[in-house]
Amino acid sequence: MKKVETEAEAEKTIDLRDKLDTRKYLRNALDDRADNILTTKKCYVLCKVVKNEADEEVPQDIVIDGACIRTPDEDIKWEELQKELEAQAAKGGKGKPPPKKK
Repeated sequence: MKKVETEAEAEKTIDLRDKLDTRKYLRNALDDRADNILTTKKCYVLCKVVKNEADEEVPQDIVIDGACIRTPDEDIKWEELQKELEAQAAKGGKGKPPPKKK
């Protein structure tokens, strides 16, 4: 629980980076238009910026994993399924995808 409380108290910075790990520093460009900041034909990764032990800013990728479109009940089932798949992978078996619902 302390980790959750620490993260809740920490200042949160969300940013974008490209495949070459170049940050876009969106906080500095709040008034600019997106087409002036972001270039076409590039892929950007959403990341949160955290500080490490040396007080340097380090971007960590944010994984969405579909949580934004699941209901709380579906989210609980999804977490259980992920734990089952991890347990199967740890045993050396191949994790089979869940059967499709009709």
